[in-house]
Amino acid sequence: MTILRALSIRGKLLAILFVGVAMPMSTGLAWITLQEVRALRRELVTTNSLLAYVAGQYSAAELAFDNKEESEETLRALTRLDQVVFAALYDSQGQLFSSYRKPSLAPGDTIPGQIAPPLEPNVEDAADHIDIYQPVVYNDVRYGTIQLRVSTDSLQDRIKAYRWSVSLAALGLIAFVVGFAFALELTITRPLLSLAELARRITKREDYSVRATASRGDEIGTLSEAFNAMLSEIEKRQHEAREAARIQHLLASVSGALAESLDYPLTLSRVVRLLVQSFADFCVIDLVDEERRIHRVAAAHADPEKEGVLRELYECIKPTWDSPLPAAQVLRSGEPLLLPEVTDAVAQAHVLGAEHLRLIQRLGTRSVIAVPLVSHGKIFGALTLACAHPTRRYGPEDVNLAQELARRCAIALENARLYREAQEGIRIREEFLSVAAHELRTPLTALHLTTQRLQRLAPPVPGGGGEANRFTALIHAVEQQGKRLANLVGSLLDVARIDAGKLVLEPEEVDLVEVVRKVVDQFSDELLKAGCTVRLAAEHPLIGWWDSSRLEQVVTNLLSNALKYGAGKPIDVTVEAFNGAARLIVHDHGIGITEEDKERIFARFERAVSVRHYGGLGLGLYITRQIISAHGGTIRVSSQPAAGATFTVELPRGPREQAPSL
Repeated sequence: MTILRALSIRGKLLAILFVGVAMPMSTGLAWITLQEVRALRRELVTTNSLLAYVAGQYSAAELAFDNKEESEETLRALTRLDQVVFAALYDSQGQLFSSYRKPSLAPGDTIPGQIAPPLEPNVEDAADHIDIYQPVVYNDVRYGTIQLRVSTDSLQDRIKAYRWSVSLAALGLIAFVVGFAFALELTITRPLLSLAELARRITKREDYSVRATASRGDEIGTLSEAFNAMLSEIEKRQHEAREAARIQHLLASVSGALAESLDYPLTLSRVVRLLVQSFADFCVIDLVDEERRIHRVAAAHADPEKEGVLRELYECIKPTWDSPLPAAQVLRSGEPLLLPEVTDAVAQAHVLGAEHLRLIQRLGTRSVIAVPLVSHGKIFGALTLACAHPTRRYGPEDVNLAQELARRCAIALENARLYREAQEGIRIREEFLSVAAHELRTPLTALHLTTQRLQRLAPPVPGGGGEANRFTALIHAVEQQGKRLANLVGSLLDVARIDAGKLVLEPEEVDLVEVVRKVVDQFSDELLKAGCTVRLAAEHPLIGWWDSSRLEQVVTNLLSNALKYGAGKPIDVTVEAFNGAARLIVHDHGIGITEEDKERIFARFERAVSVRHYGGLGLGLYITRQIISAHGGTIRVSSQPAAGATFTVELPRGPREQAPSL
């Protein structure tokens, strides 16, 4: 069975025909021949047995009267038959009585002198003859036995003739089987091989437009039809896949063009250029303002020579809100418009006069789609696509694609509008902060000078009475609040400088340990009021090339934060050298910072806690990070809620080639 499976179809057909046709027919011929040979032998034996019986009847008297001459004459008459080789007559004792043999008898064919008399007629076969023994009986008296030796040459000749006939029939049958197998192969395997070759060619070239010949009405024709149907489906799927890839590429290209810039006239011009490469012959985008005035912001044609016609069309025909133009219709309705076939009658229904129609005809417009640019329910404008190809017509699927393109354009327009509004808001805020900060510095300076004058003019009270101490304390409190307000104003000015890129550093050789000690001393009163102690671990000195005042501002902001959020608990400050840099670590045991707030706290006006419980503008850490970045350093925080916070600052110690700025 395995060998049969491995054979080709031609081999299988030959095997089936041999097993199913040739072998049964060959076996049948052999069986018929065998039966015919047996029938011939039986005929030969029967005929000669009858002769022996008749001759025995004549020979009974000759044996009874011992007449050998008559007996020989009878035997001579028997040998005249072609098949009888010799005839012999034996007496009742089996002794040879008389005999006659043909002169052509072979020397080896001797007549026995005595035999064992058979009781019944008997036949003995030999290679080339048959011996027939017939008892001679008359009136139930046995007188002897007559023997005839019959040659089988005629029988052998007949067998040879049959053998040749069977061989020729077998050869003819084999020829028929082989020819029939080849005919079946031409009918079955050739079409199958043709289909296989066609499949290989299709696979190699990836050309699914070819078809197999399917003119037959049999199973091969059905197979060819099924093969062609499969090719049609594959071609359809391939076309759909290519179309989907084209659409995805177009959408990706448009999205990329829209994302390149917030300058929407520029990006929309790029978009229409992309669309006329694969989706339209010409394309225009019109925007509408709050007064319903329509402005064309982008237009392109696939044929550069017709760009002038597009410009002439817009310059001569200004679209208005209530005009019949496709763009105006979709702006009014908010629904897409499909004109699959732009005939003269259709064109006249959507133009403004004969000149407009002439320009539309010059552009070769045959099919049009117009869709609104809508985002969050707001209509920004309209996208109009036109096809001029003689066989190309827009359909519902093209409308869906145009709507998706319009949606992306509308989102880009919305983002540009929001960005402009945000930028305007930021500009107004920064301008306000800058003006407010500068305006506040004048009264703060006057307040500071006034408190100093009050301290000098305060009348001395003999004995240092309570009123004098109270007066001095009030003046000190006013001075401290003035300093706090001045610090806030300074922070606002720093933010304005950072945004404007005007935060300039003035580096010099600075001892970081000395800066930290100075700031800690300045916070002595605040630390005492908050119930905090500072545990300073420092290597002295730790020299670097830094801006002393800005570095003091960094330490002040970090210590102020630790004091604010860790009141009543110690603050650990470490200053050390690390890998050729300086490291400042400020660790408090306060409320801590959640994981999601660790990065947010370094942004402007951002806070990790409610302003109702902790004051401040949320600018200290933002300014701190900017100052550290300007020095080429880094700041990071590690913390968990209710477990305190650790701020780590690392600053390079070497001098920089020029003073950095932000």
